[in-house]
Amino acid sequence: MSERGNVAATEPAEIPAYANPAERRRDLRISQLFRTVHFTFGDAPFEFRLRTLSLRGASGIAAEPLEKGQTGTVLFEGGRSVPASVRWTREQLAGLYFSLPLPLDLLHVGRHDQKGGTTPRARRYSVARPATLICAGDKRLAVEIRNISEGGMLIFGRPILLPGQVVEIVCGAAPLLRCQVRWVRNGFAGLQFAAPISLAEFDDQSRA
Repeated sequence: MSERGNVAATEPAEIPAYANPAERRRDLRISQLFRTVHFTFGDAPFEFRLRTLSLRGASGIAAEPLEKGQTGTVLFEGGRSVPASVRWTREQLAGLYFSLPLPLDLLHVGRHDQKGGTTPRARRYSVARPATLICAGDKRLAVEIRNISEGGMLIFGRPILLPGQVVEIVCGAAPLLRCQVRWVRNGFAGLQFAAPISLAEFDDQSRA
């Protein structure tokens, strides 16, 4: 075999180009339900309700219309900011690209690690939503939802409740939630839903 043939036989195969840069996505996207930051360009910041977040970008619902190519700054908790540009828009949704990697502590704010045990604990999301608690005799009490998961929530408001009691929760325009009291302590109460809920739907409806 010729020398030229030997060289050709050892050349690596050409790596195919990706038709879409999204196909090369490597960063892990983390769900960010119930977390709101602010996006600013021009004069004033406005709310940007996060849906996903990664080291290099975010997706979410903007309170004001955005256009592809706009540049600005995302303001996170504590006044920390990250330069960003609008990569795509689709109706109310928008995708942002960060020009600098997001610090890890901002990426993981609000996440709750699973604890040990045979059954993993459902992820809780920190919130602060006013709600109405309906208990025995159709008595209505104002409470605040402090965290929520697909299977239950933590409320605060110093209602007089007992473990095992059945109650109902009304929050914004979300459907009434039937719950059972699991525990009560120092004004807080843990509630378990009669059936799992969609957190995305509850997030949208409870704001109305």
